[in-house]
Parts: sequence; structure tokens; C-alpha cells
Amino acid sequence: MNLSPSSLLRAVSGAWRLSLGRGSANDLFEINSAAFWQSVWGSWILHVLATSFASSLFGVGIFLRLSLVSLISALAYILLVHFLLGRIGKADKFLAFIIPYQWLMALQALLFGAIAVGVLIAPALQLHIAIIPVVIWMIYRFWRLAKDTIGVTGGLAVGFILARIMLDGAVNVLTGIGAPIS
Repeated sequence: MNLSPSSLLRAVSGAWRLSLGRGSANDLFEINSAAFWQSVWGSWILHVLATSFASSLFGVGIFLRLSLVSLISALAYILLVHFLLGRIGKADKFLAFIIPYQWLMALQALLFGAIAVGVLIAPALQLHIAIIPVVIWMIYRFWRLAKDTIGVTGGLAVGFILARIMLDGAVNVLTGIGAPIS
């Protein structure tokens, strides 16, 4: 497993190209068990870095709590996807889906973090609105990823997106945070 800055940059670059529709997940990412663990830890590290500036303003305790909750949420979703793919007879698609998914989540966190920094620097209402097209764009890309890599219908691909949203909400409520953070 390689978590060097250059390997993280390559993975985020692959996620960027995937988000723009410039290549398939299989062409942009290595799909193997080492790449899986790199995507788990690398995307979590980038998520923590992207959200650290804003959450550090509330103190170290909040930052550590948010970091731990984001890891728990990511691992819970990975387990849920593994279970669901097994139930629908597509367990062989697990790595092909979850590796690019993790890197797309890291890209989303970086984009949200950049918008959050912009809001903190220049708290204009217009900057808050910038999150809406990013959310729509990322939801579409997660949907395409599920549809293309798993080979499911559009409705079932929506189910994979909703599963993450509901799981994030449940984890956050159970840990006392109350609102989704990913």
C-alpha cells in the first residue's frame, strides 16, 4: 500500500477524470486488494485533511470526533456494499466499484473543503450556493459509477447512493453529531 503524496495525487487525478467522464473506472484505477486498502486509507486521509481546516475552528476534540465518525461511516458503507453485492449475485464487482467510489468520495471532500474555505474567507451567500452544482454533479457521477461498474439498473444505482446517505445519517445520529458530514 502506497500512501505517498504522489500516489494520492494520481488517485485524485483519476477521480477527477472519472468525474468528468474521461475514462472508465477500470482504466483509471488499479483494481486489486492493495489498491482497495490504499483507497480506504487514502480517501479517509484526504477527507480529514479537506475538512480539518473548518472543523479545527471548533477545537481538537470536534476535529478528532469528526475524523473518527467519517472513518466509521466509510467502513460501514464498504461492509454494506460488500453485503449487498453478495445478495444480488455481483460480489465479483465489489473492488471494481468500491475503489473508484472511495476516490470519488475523496474528490468530493476536497471540493467541499475548497468551498468551505472560500466561505470562511469571504462569507458571501453566493459561495454557499456553489455547493449545489457540486452535489448534483457528484451524485450523477456516483450513479454512473454504480450503473457502469456493477452493471445494475438506474433504480438500483440510486439505491446504492441512498444507502450511503442513510448510513451516514444513522452513524451521525448514533454518535451524536446529528447531520451527515460526507
